[in-house]
Amino acid sequence: MTMMNAYKERVENQKIISALVDHGYQLLQVGQLSSLFCATILLIGLFNRQGGNVLLVSWYAIHLVVFGARIVLMKSYAKQTTPDPKFWKNLFLVGVLFGGICWGFAGGVLFFYATSSQQILIILVIAGITAGAAPLLSADLVSSIVFVTTALIPTVFALCFSDMHLAYPLFGIAAMGYYLYLIILCVRLHDIIKNSIGLRFENDNLLHDIFRTKNQLEMINKKLAHAATHDPLTNLANRSLFEQTLVNAIEHARQNNTIVALFYIDLDNFKEINDAYGHHVGDQLLLQLIERIRRNTRQSDTVARLGGDELTIIVEDISHPNIIPMTANRLCGVLAMPVVIHNHTIVVTASIGISVYPEDGEDIETLLKNADKAMYYVKEHGRNNYRFSSSGHSTEPSEHFSPKPQSERYK
Repeated sequence: MTMMNAYKERVENQKIISALVDHGYQLLQVGQLSSLFCATILLIGLFNRQGGNVLLVSWYAIHLVVFGARIVLMKSYAKQTTPDPKFWKNLFLVGVLFGGICWGFAGGVLFFYATSSQQILIILVIAGITAGAAPLLSADLVSSIVFVTTALIPTVFALCFSDMHLAYPLFGIAAMGYYLYLIILCVRLHDIIKNSIGLRFENDNLLHDIFRTKNQLEMINKKLAHAATHDPLTNLANRSLFEQTLVNAIEHARQNNTIVALFYIDLDNFKEINDAYGHHVGDQLLLQLIERIRRNTRQSDTVARLGGDELTIIVEDISHPNIIPMTANRLCGVLAMPVVIHNHTIVVTASIGISVYPEDGEDIETLLKNADKAMYYVKEHGRNNYRFSSSGHSTEPSEHFSPKPQSERYK
C-alpha cells in the first residue's frame, strides 16, 4: 500500500511539474512582447543623434535575436502532444538566462554611456521589466530567480560603485532591497501557483473518484436489480419477473384485442437424473436444454424458471393461432434429442401444458393454474407431449416424439 501511495505521489508530482512548465510557456508570449516594447523604448531614449550608437544598436539586435529564438521555442512547445517536462523546462531556463543577460548588459554597461536622464530611464525600465517578470516567470522558481538576478544585479552594482552622482549609492542600496523583495515575491508566487495547480489536480481526482464511485454504485444497483428478477443458475427470468411480464402481456393483449399463450414445461424424470449423476450434471443438462428452448423461440418470448425443472414461456403478439402448436411440437422435438455430458448420453423429454388468454383465463393465477393442470395431464398420459387447457384445441402428439419406455429415458 505504501509503494502504491509513493507511486501515486510521483505521478502527481510529475503532473504538477508538467502543468508548471505549461503555465510558463503560456505566458511566454506576453513577457516577450513586453520585453521587446521596453527594449524599443530604451533604444529610442538612449539613441544619440550625434553618433556612437554601435553598442546600443548591437545590444538591441541581440535582444531581437533572443526574442525571435524564444518565440520559436514557444511555437515548438505548442506543437508537442506529450512534451518532456524536464527537457522543455531546461530550454525555458536557457531562454530566460539570455533574456536576463540582455537586460543586465543594459544596466551594467549601457548605464555608463548614458546621460543622467538616460540613466534614470534605464533604472525605471529595468525595474519595470523585473517587476513584470516576477509573476510571469514564477511558475518556474529557478527561472524567475535567474532572470531577476541577471537583469537587476548589474544595475545594483553600477549604482553602488558609480561616482556620477552622490545619490546613486543610495539608489544602489534601495535597488538591492528591491531585488530581495522580488526574490521573496517570486518564492511566494511560485508556492501560490504550485498549490493552486495541486488543488486543481486534487479536485480533478476527487471528481474522478466521485464519478467512478457513482458508476460502481450504478453497476451494483443494476446487478442487484438483475439478481432480484433473474434465476442465478440459468439467468432466466425468475417467478417475480415472470409474473410482472405476464401481467403486462395480458394488459397489452386486452388493449390490442390479441391473445397470449402460456407454456408450462416440466422436464420428465429430471429428479432421477440428478440422483443418478449428481446435481452438477443436472445443472449442465438444464443449461443445455434451456439453450435449445431459446434457439427455438422468438426473441420477444419470455422464458422463465419458476424453480427446479419447471419452466414457462410467455408468447405474445401471436399473428396466427397455429404458431402455438407449431412451437410446442418443435420444443418437444428438440428437448427429446440426446444430450452428452461427461461421456454420459442423457435423453430427457418434456411435458408441456398450454393456456391461452383470454380463452383459458384473464389473470395470471387462472392461466398458470390451467397450464399446470394441462401439463400434469400430459405427465399422467405418457409424457413427451403437450396439451392445451381448452378442450377445443388438438392435443395429439407429433409422430416424431412418441413417448419412450422408462428404461430409455436416461442412460
